[in-house]
Amino acid sequence: MTAAPRVYFVIGPAGSGRTGVARLIAELSGAAYLDKETACTRLTETLLELAGTDRNERDLNPYYQSVVMDLEYVTVLDLAADNLRVGRPVVLDAPFGRYFQQPDYCAEVTSRHHWPSEANECQWADGRRLVFDNRADGVTADAVARARAELDPPGP
Repeated sequence: MTAAPRVYFVIGPAGSGRTGVARLIAELSGAAYLDKETACTRLTETLLELAGTDRNERDLNPYYQSVVMDLEYVTVLDLAADNLRVGRPVVLDAPFGRYFQQPDYCAEVTSRHHWPSEANECQWADGRRLVFDNRADGVTADAVARARAELDPPGP
């Protein structure tokens, strides 16, 4: 029996090195790399313009915060579901900051987007986390490979 595909949530604010880490994980694991900005920016900017707001303002834009932002995340999560259904692991590159206060977020995402239930055993409140310090020389492929090995230690 093959293991269910894994979902890697790579989270952090702008400038934290999130994208570099996410790309390394995708490269080393053979996972699909899904970046919220790549998937959604053109549509988001158009929606903001159509609403009569600044296409580049997100943080202080009530329309973006109340309508568009959740659509971006739902879109990326739906793309993840498509990959999981065909057995492909997924790396999600997005801040996810709005959702930190929701301890059952991963379980809700699994249910709402019809992810295979075994594909996402992480429960946001107590899931396994890997933390990378990107302040010095950046995160290397070796550091990501060692951290991934901790998730799946070799069997007896």
